[in-house]
This record gives sequence, structure tokens and C-alpha cells, in this order.
Amino acid sequence: MLSLLALLALSAQRATAEVVASPSVAPTTVRGTVELSEREADAAAWQQLLERVAGDVRSRAARITVNGAPAWLPEFCRDQVVDGWIAGLDLRQCVRITERVREPRDHGSLGWSFRTTLTAEVDDRRLDQALAGLARKLRGAARGFLSKCAGIVGSWLCLAALVAWLDRQSRGYMTGRLRVLAACAGVLVPCVVFPLA
Repeated sequence: MLSLLALLALSAQRATAEVVASPSVAPTTVRGTVELSEREADAAAWQQLLERVAGDVRSRAARITVNGAPAWLPEFCRDQVVDGWIAGLDLRQCVRITERVREPRDHGSLGWSFRTTLTAEVDDRRLDQALAGLARKLRGAARGFLSKCAGIVGSWLCLAALVAWLDRQSRGYMTGRLRVLAACAGVLVPCVVFPLA
């Protein structure tokens, strides 16, 4: 009995040691393109680094979107929220450069060219805060979409009641014309008054 408890305690210590020792995210290394100045080489490497980090962030955002958004929220609304969130996210604040290597190359009479290699780590704390903001935006988008849909259904009901009342007042004289007008208004009113985008 004691040996079983000792074995369980030892395996629990080993598991916690493995969790603490493993880094959360491996450093990302990006090698930029060859440019004619150091500044352009640095900018090219930064751009490639930010594109790679944006891809990683987009995949994490997709997981949050799948888990955090209601199932009834259409995919175009989810994509619109994620695209707006990524556009407003400053990825430079979520990335910390740990190593920068510049490789100058002499081309003789043609001059010099430069290539920058960046090694960076993602600041998980800032990224988690930003992802929590995405979850809040998704909940807000779901509430907004639900209220817009309720407004559209309400406008259709009011339109149907108005058409029924006008048809009753005209004693069936304009039934076909009223239905055509109601169908046109049923399409136009939601697009103008309650746009989904």
C-alpha cells in the first residue's frame, strides 16, 4: 500500500516537473530576404516574422472561435470578427526579439547586400489577454447578430400586418400588388435598416 502511494507521488512530481520545464512556445526563427540596406533587411525580416506570428495567432483565434462562439452564429460573422480583431491587434507588442543576426555580403563593385535573421518569442501573457478580448468580441457579435435577426423578423411581422390591414381595407382589390410590394419591402427594409455587416 505504501509503495503504491510512493509510486503515485513520484509520478505526480515527475509530471509537474515536466510541465514546468517545458517552454510554452518555442522561439520562432525567421530569415529575411536579401536587401540593399540594413534597414530594409531588418524590415523584411520583421515582415516575415509578423506574418508567421499572425498565422499562429489566426490558428489560435480559430480554436477560440470554434469553442467560444455559439453554434448558431454564422461563419461569415465569426470570420468578420476575427479579421477585425487581427487588424486591430498590434503584433509587434506581442513579440520579443531574442536574437538578431545581420549577414553582410560584399559583391565587389556592385556594393553590399544584407540579410537579417531574427529569433523571437511570443509574449503569451499579452497574447492571452488579446485572445480574451476576442472571446468578448465574439459574445458581443453573437448578441448583436441575434438582435439584428429579431429586428428583421419584427419588421417582417409589422409588414405582414400592414399588408393584411391594407388588403382588408381595399376589400381584396389590390391583393396581388400588395403582396409584390410587401415582398420587395421585405427584402429591402432589412438590408437598409438592419444590415448584417
